[in-house]
Amino acid sequence: MKKKRRQRFIIQWLVLLSIIVGCLGSGKTAGAQAAAAAALDEQMIDETVEKSMQQYNIPGLALGIIKGDRIVYLKGYGVADKSGRKVTPQTPFIIGSLSKSFTALAMMQLVEQGKIQLDDPVQHYLPWFSEAAITVRQLLHQTSGFSTAEGRSFLQPGWESLDEMLEKHHWRTVSDPGTAFHYSNANYLLLGRIVEVVSKQSYEQYVQENILLPLQMNNSFTDHAQAVGAGLAAGYQPVFGKLRETHPAYLHTNLSAGYLMASAEDMAHYAIAQTNEGKYQERELLSAQGMRTMHTGIDVTSYGMGWFTGQSTISHTGDTENFHADLYLSTASGWGVILLMNTNDALGTTLLGNHYGDLAFELYYYLNEGIMIDPGQLDDPLAPVMLKVMYGVLIAVCLWICWSLYRLYRMMARGSTGTGRKQMLRDLLFIIIHIGAGTAILLRVPYAAQAPWKVVMSFMPGEGHLLLAVAIALLVLGAGRVIAAGLSMVRHLGENGSSRS
Repeated sequence: MKKKRRQRFIIQWLVLLSIIVGCLGSGKTAGAQAAAAAALDEQMIDETVEKSMQQYNIPGLALGIIKGDRIVYLKGYGVADKSGRKVTPQTPFIIGSLSKSFTALAMMQLVEQGKIQLDDPVQHYLPWFSEAAITVRQLLHQTSGFSTAEGRSFLQPGWESLDEMLEKHHWRTVSDPGTAFHYSNANYLLLGRIVEVVSKQSYEQYVQENILLPLQMNNSFTDHAQAVGAGLAAGYQPVFGKLRETHPAYLHTNLSAGYLMASAEDMAHYAIAQTNEGKYQERELLSAQGMRTMHTGIDVTSYGMGWFTGQSTISHTGDTENFHADLYLSTASGWGVILLMNTNDALGTTLLGNHYGDLAFELYYYLNEGIMIDPGQLDDPLAPVMLKVMYGVLIAVCLWICWSLYRLYRMMARGSTGTGRKQMLRDLLFIIIHIGAGTAILLRVPYAAQAPWKVVMSFMPGEGHLLLAVAIALLVLGAGRVIAAGLSMVRHLGENGSSRS
């Protein structure tokens, strides 16, 4: 696995080097862009995408490629839902955390209008906010001190509005503001609320009027019902290895951090504005300096404002329960790749690495280097074995629980677990193992996932539910053995007392 990571690291730096060298050699004219676009091997791109879709079980995918201020390739692959409807470049998808750069753009627009100061404390705009030391800039660069777990705690339905959800939350930081990077949805939820307060509009209305409309993003939405009416793709998740169409609750209160909806064609318009100094056709969304500020990290982190940044590459991924998105852009060469897909495998990507993101990177590498990496080359060859071992362990644990439940039932029916010191030690060991294991699962899974159980089960349907059921069953077995052992002891003492009398 380390070898694969090293290989990918080397390839990424080769991409950056080739981009820089190429840009030093010549200017980027419209003619050069057209020539580069004409040189695309569309058949090879299609074969790579289709092979990856088959290999990684992706039902539907939309691809957009830009060069400078031009869209050079758009195509839909696979199906949008179980009816067999085809994906097109106009099909809307939920874009996950790509939404963060929209929120950052909205903030920077308000900064350039003089309505927001980046180094103002958040309390200046949200008086109820308890963390007085945190600034707007720290939210944008994700250096506020809020943890990933803090952000994921909001990924649950039940809130009517963003302001209600945020005001009732008990805020906690894990580091001093401005000292460390922690990727957290909490930052961008707060920024979304600041947009609302300062603009005196809902976040949905502001983004619609000031970003989507100027960019002619006609198949992009801030309202879920409207997106569904316009053909929003259905999302899929693997449940015990079998891909199923799933319908988790749409989290409208998380819109500013991860639940905007857009098509590949529209995201190509958005990408052009990013690489074209804030301009799309005749419209300027932000100044060139404002864009450079968004695309630049700080001393504490290379994370910009809604973007992961490198020497000449900005990128971001987006993940919801059943959608995945990738956006790679070169601010030097002008090449950009947008991939939207209607599936997500939280368990697989956690255990094995993000093979969805690898596909986007393979295409990005081809555009900048002219070499297509074979799909799966960056994969860990032990990945399938790891999954089989995990499922094998789960099956074994379930069988053990069933056997233990049967034995406990028999003991309870007899009214005795047995007598003697050895039996007491067996009872104690059984109780410690089962209660200990159940407690460990209950506590460790949310800790490892950095998310509460409700979120774990939403992102890992089937396996997440089974893990929780296993934990509860183990605790029940341990508690049942305590009861059975106690009843046995009481009965034994009663029998001894009767014999003495």
